[in-house]
Amino acid sequence: MQTASPSYRVGDPVLIEGQAPDGTYCAAVLPNGLWTIGDPAPSGALSSVTVTSSSGAIPQTQIWVATALGSYDVLLISGACGTGGTIVAASDPGVVSGFQVLGEAIPAMSPLGLFVLIALIALLGVWLLATRRV
Repeated sequence: MQTASPSYRVGDPVLIEGQAPDGTYCAAVLPNGLWTIGDPAPSGALSSVTVTSSSGAIPQTQIWVATALGSYDVLLISGACGTGGTIVAASDPGVVSGFQVLGEAIPAMSPLGLFVLIALIALLGVWLLATRRV
């Protein structure tokens, strides 16, 4: 079970894909944690969707629109969503990585753009002072 990307921005759709024996499963997004295969499905999922594995593969599926900064995991749970079940797989079984939801990226040119704006304002001021003296 894995997300299509290791990181998303707030508002981006989170996509998952994976491999599993043919059947119906629940894929759920939870805050990053320590997951043990075979444990009962935890409560507190932020989002979940029922997925079907066919020919051993779960097709790429949108599971969530990232709404908050943080580190999250996707759990694959036996049975359809809302029926309980046990953890079959986790996108990250540890407490560190998972997939990340990040803030909006600050454009790399913004410091340069600010510098150019300040420089233009300064030049305008110098020009205005020079034209007043003439």
